[in-house]
Amino acid sequence: MVGNLDAEFEDRLGRLIRGPMWSGLPSSDVGDPLKARVNLAAMSKRTTQRRTSTSEFTTTPKIQTPAVKSITETNPNGRFWLKLDGTDVKESLQHSVKNIWNGDVDLNDGQLEFLRDEYQSRLDWINSIQLTTEEDLKTSLETGLVNLELDEKFLQDAFKKATNDFRKKMNQKNANSETLKGLNWEVVECNTLLQQCLEFMSKLKSDSDSRANIKSISQEYPIYLKNLFKKKRTAVTHILVIAISDEQRNIKPYALPIQYLPYKSLRDQYVRDITEPIKNALTLAGINVVGLVTDGEFNSLRTQGDTGPLHTWQLVHDSKEVVRKMSKATLESMLTYDGDDENGIPFAELPNEYIPSYVLLDMVDMLNDGLTFEDSIVYLCGKLVPEGYTPYPFRRDTPESFIDRLRSLVSTYVYRHTVSSLKSEGRDLSQHLYMPEIDKTTCKQHHERGDHNHVLKRIATSTRECRYQELDPEAFDKALLDPRAGLSHAALTGQRPQSVEDAEKLLSYHVAARMQRNGLNM
Repeated sequence: MVGNLDAEFEDRLGRLIRGPMWSGLPSSDVGDPLKARVNLAAMSKRTTQRRTSTSEFTTTPKIQTPAVKSITETNPNGRFWLKLDGTDVKESLQHSVKNIWNGDVDLNDGQLEFLRDEYQSRLDWINSIQLTTEEDLKTSLETGLVNLELDEKFLQDAFKKATNDFRKKMNQKNANSETLKGLNWEVVECNTLLQQCLEFMSKLKSDSDSRANIKSISQEYPIYLKNLFKKKRTAVTHILVIAISDEQRNIKPYALPIQYLPYKSLRDQYVRDITEPIKNALTLAGINVVGLVTDGEFNSLRTQGDTGPLHTWQLVHDSKEVVRKMSKATLESMLTYDGDDENGIPFAELPNEYIPSYVLLDMVDMLNDGLTFEDSIVYLCGKLVPEGYTPYPFRRDTPESFIDRLRSLVSTYVYRHTVSSLKSEGRDLSQHLYMPEIDKTTCKQHHERGDHNHVLKRIATSTRECRYQELDPEAFDKALLDPRAGLSHAALTGQRPQSVEDAEKLLSYHVAARMQRNGLNM
C-alpha cells in the first residue's frame, strides 16, 4: 500500500515518511515522544518502480489476466460474482508538457486512439509544411484548409450549444454561480477558437507570400490544436472498477479488481456489453461466474435481459409504453366489435392480437343494454380488480380521464398477452416475479443483483417517506426518545441519505423491538 502511495504522490510521500522525526518543530519539542513524527518503514521509490516494471499487471484498462490466473489457482471450484462500482475523480491536467494525453474516456472502442492519431497528424502537418517543396506546397495547403473547414463547422456547433446551455442555466432561478462561470468560459473558449480558425483559413487562402503566411501561424497553430482537441476529447468524471468475488467470501482476496474503465456516462446496455469479454475470459479459465452486482443506477439490468424481460415490473412498464402514445380513436377502435371472421370469432374494428374475443362480446352486450361506451369501459376496468377494490390509475396520484381508462384497460390485456407469450416460450412469469435468463457466454443461469448497501438505503428512504400507508410515523418519533433503540435524529430524518450506517440504525432490530414492546404499528 505504501508503495502505491509513493507511486501516486511521488517524492512528497517519501519526504514525509523518511524525514527527521521532529523536523519543523520548535527546539523545545525535539525529543518529546508525544510530538514525534513517526517514521514509517517503506520501500524506496526505485524499488517500487522496479517491481512495478516487472509485474505482470498493466496500467491499461484491459482485463488483468494475472488476476484471473490468481483466482483460478486460489479457488478453482468456487462460484464467483462480478462486482461493478464507480468512483468520482477530480479534473486534472489532460495534456502534459511532454505532450502526453491523460484523463480521457477510453471505452476500448478505438475512438480515443483515432482522435490521438488525428491530433498527431495535424501537428506533423504544421511541422512539415515549412519544409515542403514548391511542387507539394499547394497540395499541403489544400489539406490544411480542408481540416480547418471541418474545424469551423465543429466550433460553430459547439459555440451554439455552449450558448444555449448558458442561457438555459441563466434563466433558472436556482442557478449556481460556479456553474454559470464554467458555462460562460465554455462560450468564450469556443468563440475564441472559432475566430482563430477563421483567421488561419484567411491566411492560408491569401494570394500573398504563402511561406510568410505559414511562418506567421506556425507558433499559434499547435496551441490552437491543443485547445481544439480539448473540446473534441471527453474528460473522465468517474472510474468504473470491475472486481470478481467469491460467493462465500471465505478465501482471500475477497474481491479482486480485474479491470477498470474511465467514463463520463454509461448506459445499462454498455455495462452488459463490457462484462461479456470478462465472462468469456473467466469461463475459459474454468471460473464459474453466476452473476453481476451493480450500484443502484443500473436498474434495467435487473429487469430487462438480452433475450427479453426478466421481471414482471418490466412487463408492466412495457405494456404501458405500448399504449401511452396511442390516440383515443385507436384505443376505441381496438375495443369496437366489427363482426366475426370465417370461424365465427369476433374481431375488433382495428385488428390486434391483444384484446380477447370475449371482451368484444361483453362490449356488444353492454351497448345493447343501453350503456354508453364510456360506462362500458368503466365497468370492464372494475372487473379487472377483486371485489371491494378500485382500479389503480394509469398515472399515479392523478384522477383518471376517459383516455386514461382506455389506456389502463388495453395495457392490462397487453400485459396478459405478453405473459401468455413468454409462458409458451418457457418463461413462466405468471408464477414468478423474476426469472433469470441463460447467459449465452456461460450457458448457465445468470443473475443481476443490486448492491446490498444501495438496496438498504432505498428501503430506508421509502420508510422515511412512509410510502407504505399502514406505517405509523409517530412510532419512529417515540423510538427516537428511547436510548435503547439506538435511533438518531440524523438517521430518522435522512440528513445523510447516502449513509449506510444511518439506514442500519433506522431499520435496526432495536427499533423494531422497541415498537413491539409498546404495541406500536411498524
